[in-house]
Amino acid sequence: MRVHLYLVFVIFISCSFAEEKVLPNSKLTILVHDEENNLLSGANVYLGYAIPKSDGWGIKIKPIIGVTTDAGVFTYESQSFQNLTYGAYKDGYEKVMLKYMFKSKGDDGQWLPWNPTLNVIIKRAK
Repeated sequence: MRVHLYLVFVIFISCSFAEEKVLPNSKLTILVHDEENNLLSGANVYLGYAIPKSDGWGIKIKPIIGVTTDAGVFTYESQSFQNLTYGAYKDGYEKVMLKYMFKSKGDDGQWLPWNPTLNVIIKRAK
């Protein structure tokens, strides 16, 4: 009887730790400008989303690299924690890295505000 209870306990604990946590959905749009407020096409955009490690202990950074459209826009959607790092760089310009934190989680389980517009201003390299 003790062996059976022990096995049930071990199986219960194992299942509890193996349960996958679902992160809230997030979406954001990044606009890349120069110092004169001109939108820059072809700028490289970086996003660093924190996600849980596969073993359930700690977090790792999920790097996302993209390129702005002809209109200087990059939009991305993913599951994430509340904080992220983002930035932009382009040949002939200085690299910029910034941080963003979503304000709250909505009733539907999405980070709010949904799809905020983040402006990145990059300066010409000297």
